[in-house]
Amino acid sequence: MKALVVIDLQKEFINKNTKRAIKEISELIKKDNFDEIIFSQFINSQNNPTYINLAWKGCLTEESQKVCINTESSKIIKKDTYTVLNSEFID
Repeated sequence: MKALVVIDLQKEFINKNTKRAIKEISELIKKDNFDEIIFSQFINSQNNPTYINLAWKGCLTEESQKVCINTESSKIIKKDTYTVLNSEFID
């Protein structure tokens, strides 16, 4: 199986240096070369170690957590850690 894994392509992380990734990944998806496309989505909260230990307040709102590409036919793995390698991903 050939999979494309897109990590945290969310509104919170898009800026002048990263905005071109939206177009490039969209074009890659349109080529239809993958059996599965998986997106990770970082979800922050006030109980999250990222918030507590690093005082990072990004990805707290639904708007900032939104993935920047249409994901309706893709799997989305919601996560609250740095890694996407969790039990949901492995399954």
